[in-house]
Amino acid sequence: MGRIVAVLRASVSVLTWWCGVLMLLVPLWFLLASFGVKFDFIEWQVGLELMINQLGLSVLLTSIVSGALALLLILVHRLVSKKMFGVLATPIWAVLIGATGVGWMTLVIDQRDETPYLIDVSTDAADPPGFTQSHIRRRLVTDQALDYSSKQAADGRSFADLQAEHYPGLASLYLELDTDVAFRRALITARDMGWHVGSASHEAGMFEATAESFWFGFTDDIAVRVRGADDGDGTLIDVRSLSRREMHDLGRNAQRVAAFLAAVQLEPVDVDAWSEAGAQDRAQAGTGSE
Repeated sequence: MGRIVAVLRASVSVLTWWCGVLMLLVPLWFLLASFGVKFDFIEWQVGLELMINQLGLSVLLTSIVSGALALLLILVHRLVSKKMFGVLATPIWAVLIGATGVGWMTLVIDQRDETPYLIDVSTDAADPPGFTQSHIRRRLVTDQALDYSSKQAADGRSFADLQAEHYPGLASLYLELDTDVAFRRALITARDMGWHVGSASHEAGMFEATAESFWFGFTDDIAVRVRGADDGDGTLIDVRSLSRREMHDLGRNAQRVAAFLAAVQLEPVDVDAWSEAGAQDRAQAGTGSE
């Protein structure tokens, strides 16, 4: 009996130590995968595809199994020796951390399965807002192509048809405002939403921006077009948002466009800010400066 107890104690000690390592290693693993990509320490194929998609579940299950096994051996030791040995908190935390990670990954997978693969969204499918040459030059050759009409889903349907089915409400926004005022409202809204606005031109009625995801730092390109309505009364605003990486966006671009259109309708116009910022934008109109 004494030898069994000794083996149990040694096993509990080793597993408890290992659970303590996993308590630190597992969160650091996922933080490194995400922020390593964001700050260009590692390539996204390593951080997302390898560390998260291929190895992430194994890392989490290792934490769960190690914690559960440690708790089981602590219980067996208690039953055999009638004495408590080992620290319960460490394996419990290992199980909780692993289970939380598995739950998060399950939610992401469910969201991916329920959301269409639509990584280029436009409120005007027939004539989507375009991008200036200065913006295009800042993109990489490996980034998603900008040609909207040629893009298709896995089943062969165009992105336009897919968007019409899943997001029928994403359409040109009509505002009963002067075009210049509507442009200023759209620009202020974009900045309030944290977009990094690049080229902006009142005369051309357009501006470009980028948005960066918190996790992994993936960049999306955004183009906003503001022009007079066809009947000459009011203004039409169109938005296009697309991912640079050809991977599932979990509905991010469609949600961004919908949020922007909703915010533009509610955005009050600050006349002082409009005048000051408008003068600056007009001075830089067409320059494509950031």
